[in-house]
Amino acid sequence: MLKTLLDRGRVVARAHSVQLAAIGAVLSTIFATDPVVLQAGWQTMPAELRALIPDRIAVWITAILFVLVIVARATPQQAVVQRLGLLAASVEPAWLKAARVPILRAIAGIVIHCSATREGQDVSAATIRSWHLAKGWADIGYHFVIRLDGTIEVGRPLARAGAHVEGHNARTIGICYVGGVGADGKPKDTRTPEQKAALVQLLRELRRRFPAATIKGHRDYSPDLNGNGTIEPQEYMKACPSFDATAEYRSL
Repeated sequence: MLKTLLDRGRVVARAHSVQLAAIGAVLSTIFATDPVVLQAGWQTMPAELRALIPDRIAVWITAILFVLVIVARATPQQAVVQRLGLLAASVEPAWLKAARVPILRAIAGIVIHCSATREGQDVSAATIRSWHLAKGWADIGYHFVIRLDGTIEVGRPLARAGAHVEGHNARTIGICYVGGVGADGKPKDTRTPEQKAALVQLLRELRRRFPAATIKGHRDYSPDLNGNGTIEPQEYMKACPSFDATAEYRSL
């Protein structure tokens, strides 16, 4: 009988190895242990506790753990990683949910900002929120914050107007990347490769939803003092975001 069970276990393992490995990994995560340890715990369970479990269910538990142990030892690790990567990819990140939430206000522009912090200094949306609350604002002024490692954090809800470009908040979305100032304290494009990739990803999602929205930097909202229709460097009220966002994202 044991040989038969082993043979059946191997057949199942070959046919569904990656799927079962993924399940085993999930179970291991839940119980913070390895399938082998789970099996050992099941086999050494006190008799009084084991007696509380119906025989049919106990048989299924024994068989499942047996197969998971076989798969955990036989499946190439890379196959498990790939399958778990697919599972993780199917989980919608918080920023994407925030970008897709229904809103009533019209969006005419997407504005890129920098946090005006020095190169290499990482700050979170929570930290920036504390700065803005200290100013007496209702919440963080930006809708999204992009950390040095490319993590996109959610700021103010998209349904609410931000507080990032005076006179234009009602119809814009504010995105802030962490950085924008060099070690010498002067404006500098300090975006990491991860931040640049995250910006493109976020902007593409927002442009897909709001195709008519323009993409500009904060400085591009400076007043056109000479009235020639172009905001020129000498007219910038501030350097933010320390790079030409209009030109860089024109093709998105």
